Amino acid sequence: MRALQRVILPPFVTRGFRVDRRQILDPVVHNPHPTDLLLDASVFSIERIPLVCEILISFSPILLAPVLKELEDLKTKPALAELRDLVFPGGVLNAKFRGDDRGVFKSYPRFSARYASLLRWRREMIDRPARRIERETGTEPVGRSRAKLVQNIIGMGVATETIKLANKEYRADRAADEVLAVFAVLSPIITGRDCFLFTADEDVYEQTLQMSEMLFNDYGGYLMAEDFRADESRHSHRHPYASPLFVGEAEAVGRTAHPDYLLPPPALVMTCTTTVIDVGRLKGFTWVSARNMEGAVAFQEHDPLGRKGDPGMGRSILFTPPQFREYPFRCKERHHFVLGTPLLLKLKGDDVGPIEFFDLARATLRTVQAPTRRSRIVTPFADFQRRLLERLAIKQRR
Repeated sequence: MRALQRVILPPFVTRGFRVDRRQILDPVVHNPHPTDLLLDASVFSIERIPLVCEILISFSPILLAPVLKELEDLKTKPALAELRDLVFPGGVLNAKFRGDDRGVFKSYPRFSARYASLLRWRREMIDRPARRIERETGTEPVGRSRAKLVQNIIGMGVATETIKLANKEYRADRAADEVLAVFAVLSPIITGRDCFLFTADEDVYEQTLQMSEMLFNDYGGYLMAEDFRADESRHSHRHPYASPLFVGEAEAVGRTAHPDYLLPPPALVMTCTTTVIDVGRLKGFTWVSARNMEGAVAFQEHDPLGRKGDPGMGRSILFTPPQFREYPFRCKERHHFVLGTPLLLKLKGDDVGPIEFFDLARATLRTVQAPTRRSRIVTPFADFQRRLLERLAIKQRR
């Protein structure tokens, strides 16, 4: 059997990898840090009963409430009796399973609900306008009408990954995918325990990757806002900027091309990881985050305006507007961020609170910046991530 290769990753990078079917649990078993194992309902299938048994022998996995709700369906399907008896022996949940017993969602309920809602918007990017058309015309758009609707949405700048996700069938009363994505990314930052999420659903994989990207953007916004408030004179280059994402006139502010100085020194970064393993497609990714990011999460939890940080006077910072290049301004300075009063959106649910329209845009739109596999809004720290990966590659070659 091939020995497991351990790779030490620097903070704030994402690394994809392949999984050997015979060694699916090895990354969890050999992880040297405190670890939680989080399971999606898609893992529970007849062909994966041996894997579930092995998991229950070695771990006390986490089943979040929306996942447990989906697994309740096992009780009504006689063909899945063997699996049902494994999960619900004697009609009650197996004692090996546990829930959010460390209070991740209880610690930051508004933040968690807000980002689960944003991820849900990605899934509903086609259904929302389709329902509106049905209300207005009395006819559900199908066939060519639906294809035309999708093309119109693509024309608005919606990312390919969002279209693929939104074009799939889903149950409106189930939100397990989004809750899993938020928990898997947030839990290590709050608890200090690495989180492994096992799934056989490509949507869960994609949504968790999206959540990690959004949270890293949030952290960058928080650090930039703190820096701006502490020393405005550092950012002397400014001019007006018209943006539909802000109330009234916003301001474009010049910034350094590589604001790596905002990040904590590597020696002070308390790293933790989120790892998602697709047990069906035998692939995974690890995102290295940091306990230091909890300050950015806490700020959002308690800020009534839903901002990423506090640059002063109730304003908010937006790194790069979606669908615009890094150089959207006619001036000598190439690198900017935008400063202004955010246009807010109130999503359903009293506990969600207001969010910036920019959040909805970055969750769903593509960008016309440098082409990458994941065509999304690029933060000022994108170069920082790239350089870390380059250093890692050089170190591995040595």
